[in-house]
Amino acid sequence: MKKTLIIHPFDRSTFFLGKTYESIKNKQLITQGASKDEIRNLIKESSRIMLMGHGSPNGLFSVGQFGPDTRGYVIDETMVEVLRGKKLITIWCHANQFIERHKLNAFSSMFCSEYSECSYEGVKGVKRGMVEESNDAFASIVGSHINSSIKTLHKSVIREYGVLGEVNPVAAYNNSRLLLF
Repeated sequence: MKKTLIIHPFDRSTFFLGKTYESIKNKQLITQGASKDEIRNLIKESSRIMLMGHGSPNGLFSVGQFGPDTRGYVIDETMVEVLRGKKLITIWCHANQFIERHKLNAFSSMFCSEYSECSYEGVKGVKRGMVEESNDAFASIVGSHINSSIKTLHKSVIREYGVLGEVNPVAAYNNSRLLLF
């Protein structure tokens, strides 16, 4: 079995995403302390890459946890060529724009995981507890299908998470932005 590299910068607000990869047997989790060169080499050695946390259309934020050469991003345009051809799962705000712009293959998202993000994105009708409910359901569903193919993962998450989206506007917003590139 080939290794899955998981880059998930340490941030309490995204701890829930740990459920997405806890059942992966052969994995390497990086949460902090790696330089761009170390990360680049780890990506080269891995068949599947999971990138998750907070970010922008320009990449995955380092949240100050990685080497000084990251300059705010642990994954950015300098990593595109090494990511090309890998099986990618990208979960951060505007990850889909990064993936689309660089023409990478991925299960990707524009994912709101905090109330402030939902407000900024204009998600209406968000009530107390809906963000946490959405986060927990999403992570559990992804985790239950994480060892499937990327296509099956995408199809299963859209179907199962979509059920919550019928009553939870955060889940509905996120589910409509889960894409397969």
